[in-house]
Amino acid sequence: TKSGIFDFCNNFETCLKESIKTLKLPYNLDTSLGLAIFQPDSNYTLDQAVEIVDELMYKHKANYHKK
Repeated sequence: TKSGIFDFCNNFETCLKESIKTLKLPYNLDTSLGLAIFQPDSNYTLDQAVEIVDELMYKHKANYHKK
């Protein structure tokens, strides 16, 4: 489900932050996620879908760096 995917992404970011804190890494490690849901019968090719998701990932990254 859509909410399950968002939960997964949020949990992934939370777990990563906790792991970095626990490991006391000497560097910053961040993620940028791109997420889209496509219907199996959509007219998008795999390349088009990846391009859309890639663009969303860069928007997520840009919003993160605005903070």
